[in-house]
Amino acid sequence: MTRRRPAVHFTPDHGWMNDPHGLVYANGEYHAFFQYVPHDTKWQSDLHWGHAVSRDAVRWTDRGSALRGSRMVVPNSHRVAAKHWHEP
Repeated sequence: MTRRRPAVHFTPDHGWMNDPHGLVYANGEYHAFFQYVPHDTKWQSDLHWGHAVSRDAVRWTDRGSALRGSRMVVPNSHRVAAKHWHEP
């Protein structure tokens, strides 16, 4: 089966993503953070924060979940990702 993917717009390898909520340029790389459900293709209450990295803002590398959500606490602010995110 051929996967249909946008030529320029970033999409994660799997799952559901929402609009980017945190775009950061640090140490020569662009970082995009977005609400993300890695285990389904539709919105769920246990959102994660997805993370993608690029050196040119055109070709992106999916870095998976930067923060994992829970059904009790839904991350809904870009300030949370910016405050708690760090390189693994």
